[in-house]
Amino acid sequence: MKSINLLNKTLLENKRVLLRGDLDCPLENGKIVDSSRLDSIRDTLDYLVRRACKVVLVGHLGRPDGMQVDALRAKPVADYLKSVGYDVRVSQSILGPDAYESLKQLQNGQILLLENLRFDKREEENSEAFAKELSAFGDLYVNDCFSSSHRNHASFCAITKFLPSYAGLRLDKEVESLARVVSNPEKPLVAIFGGIKLETKLPAISKFLSIADYVLLGGRLGLSYEGDNNYKVLVPVDYAGDSEDIGPKTISMFQNIIRMAKTVIWNGPMGKIEHHEFLTGTREIAECIVGSKAFSVVGGGDTILALDKLNLRDKMGFVSMGGGAMLEFIEGKRLPGLVSLSYYN
Repeated sequence: MKSINLLNKTLLENKRVLLRGDLDCPLENGKIVDSSRLDSIRDTLDYLVRRACKVVLVGHLGRPDGMQVDALRAKPVADYLKSVGYDVRVSQSILGPDAYESLKQLQNGQILLLENLRFDKREEENSEAFAKELSAFGDLYVNDCFSSSHRNHASFCAITKFLPSYAGLRLDKEVESLARVVSNPEKPLVAIFGGIKLETKLPAISKFLSIADYVLLGGRLGLSYEGDNNYKVLVPVDYAGDSEDIGPKTISMFQNIIRMAKTVIWNGPMGKIEHHEFLTGTREIAECIVGSKAFSVVGGGDTILALDKLNLRDKMGFVSMGGGAMLEFIEGKRLPGLVSLSYYN
């Protein structure tokens, strides 16, 4: 997998870079309420802007299913990027005359934001025709969106057939951090999984049964887990609030294991975090991880939301923007967006 940090300034200056960014931020009343994903690509944006590139930023918001949905337009992304100092132009379309005219006028160090890619159904169909049209906006392509790289979509896969393709700085860091936990962790390794749906996390749990020293199952996962009573697996021994949070005995048991860890990976909260009274288990586990000597990798939307509520996100070793992509990566699945960048070769 080639990264843009292998390219020197001379090779990038005055080039049009088609950047697949992580733009899928939660919106309320046309405003971004959590800028985490946009913030995660800022290192790459800065890298390109400072090297006098013309950046064409593309991505998606939500699931418009190939329809033009006003509530999912890309303008709030542009507004946020402008607010943190970027010189951004906005196209009202993906491939229309407005987009091409804006491209002609784009100057070095400026960013052109194209409209939501999922407004065109061909994006999710991995259409080569769509990718070829999109490739006209760049001299090279950079993927910096790990969170959707498990999707077989045109802006991750087909696009690489038409442009020299590279990984962005964030994508590099995601892969490096997750690979460190899965392939070369410092032991003891403790994997923590929480949430509600066991079926979505069972493959990852099974993976860590073979490589982790302990697997801790919080949330409701422990209620539905029917493993072989492997000594590595610890499930809650008590709950609080009608099983809406793990109880004090479970918290203490999990903390004792975490304190011994050298590496921790965590996906999924310990309780129903939208209610403050059920945030205790998640808070206690998070604080224990922060206070330990372990290198920590944390991911999943609800987990990150909880860390934000607790003001602990910045104290973790690495926070992955991937939820489903993170799980699939640690399961050992080949993510299409990484396949197209020759990560597995």
